Amino acid sequence: MKKSKFSEHQIIAILKALEAGRTVRDVCREHEVSDATYYKWKTKYGGMEAADIRRLRELEERKPAVKADLSGVVVGEPSAERCDRKKAVRPAVARAD
Repeated sequence: MKKSKFSEHQIIAILKALEAGRTVRDVCREHEVSDATYYKWKTKYGGMEAADIRRLRELEERKPAVKADLSGVVVGEPSAERCDRKKAVRPAVARAD
């Protein structure tokens, strides 16, 4: 995925500029982003502050480890259960539909 040229703090500053009464089109033109990008940012970062962004980043970093803990799989090690499964095969006799 391409890295954004804007940091999370800059994105929030852009979103806050609209609360001052400016239009979406003017703010997007000033910062050289598309309207679609603005609305994606709004859904992800709308109503957030700097502390909220830091918390979101920490949660995203911990997500794979938490998923592994819940499933009982050690991160980085192949699971014996996955290796023992047989490959799904088609039935030998076709169904009569």
